[in-house]
Amino acid sequence: MSNILLAAGSQKTLDLLQKMLAEILGDVCIITVSEGSDARLKLKENSTDLVVVNTPMKDEQGIEFAVYAAESEKNPVILITNPESYSRTGEKLKEYGIFAMKRPVEKKFFSCVLQCAAVFGNISVRLREENGKLKESIEEAKMVSRAKGMLMSHLNMTESQAHRYIEKQAMDLRVPKKTVAQSILRTYYNK
Repeated sequence: MSNILLAAGSQKTLDLLQKMLAEILGDVCIITVSEGSDARLKLKENSTDLVVVNTPMKDEQGIEFAVYAAESEKNPVILITNPESYSRTGEKLKEYGIFAMKRPVEKKFFSCVLQCAAVFGNISVRLREENGKLKESIEEAKMVSRAKGMLMSHLNMTESQAHRYIEKQAMDLRVPKKTVAQSILRTYYNK
């Protein structure tokens, strides 16, 4: 983790948590904010690897921002709250992938939660990348299928002939099948 957004309502808490994060993680960039509106802005402006929210913040409870951060940026989020709030919101926050901690924050436990958050963040990044690749593959398969349909209807090819035609064109032109399919769709779409 190299960039951390730290949000807390008081400067004293920000200083304490910033010091603890630096001791545990070493050389990291920590952006501090005390209001939810500033936190949302900083989250949009900066690439972050982790969001730590200590409730309450100056202009909101902080839970709303934690959920926003978890949903919008897909960052690991740690929410630190009082024991009463923890028992009310801890379970609900799990569905957003938010790590909830009770105050007082112990350095050893905080270190373990940070390690879990780092693992979660790495897994999340890999899953998003894999999901993107799968979506691309599905889109390509749909496009190739539509192109085969065009070849079958306009040139009276069988499905296997259309499939072989697209594959051969892709190999001969040294382009992806998606590019060949796009060309076929442009050629026959309005005819």
